[in-house]
Amino acid sequence: MKFIEKIIEPIESLLSKYNFFLKEKRKNFIEFESDFLSLSISYNEFEISLYIFISRINSIYGIEIDNELVKVIFKSDLVLKNKSLESYIDYLVNLMQNDLFKQLLLNDLPILENIEVFNKERSKIYTNNLILRQNINNVDRLWNSGNYKFFIDEIDKISFNNLPASYKLKYNIALKKIKIN
Repeated sequence: MKFIEKIIEPIESLLSKYNFFLKEKRKNFIEFESDFLSLSISYNEFEISLYIFISRINSIYGIEIDNELVKVIFKSDLVLKNKSLESYIDYLVNLMQNDLFKQLLLNDLPILENIEVFNKERSKIYTNNLILRQNINNVDRLWNSGNYKFFIDEIDKISFNNLPASYKLKYNIALKKIKIN
């Protein structure tokens, strides 16, 4: 049995209680809408994985409802794992029966705002980590090329607290090498 055939009935019956209607249905994708929210569910049969996104109506992006968000925002120990399609359906049904999730479906703006703030913070952390990794790659390249002056300049732009301890040692070695030359 395919994704849509298995999931549509239990999910649609739950969401209809909260005035959600089926907006779009494709092979491995369904989207429900209410007057204020959009809820998208997609299934990747190659990865055997499920993705759930929620957004305000007319928003240009959705926020993924993943394990971390479920734990932090919905105070639930539900865990979405790559398992069977049946386990994903059980997960969705259990998630939609969570009291805080139900409040969200009823247009509880503080919960939606908490989700948006959580997502922005998570994105900020991800971006900062990405920038840090780029900076580390850059200083590694400078170190490996023996360009100690620029290595020091770049390290000065990065907080030592964000770097592994070995970079402080390399920094001190670079300072000594510059003084020698």
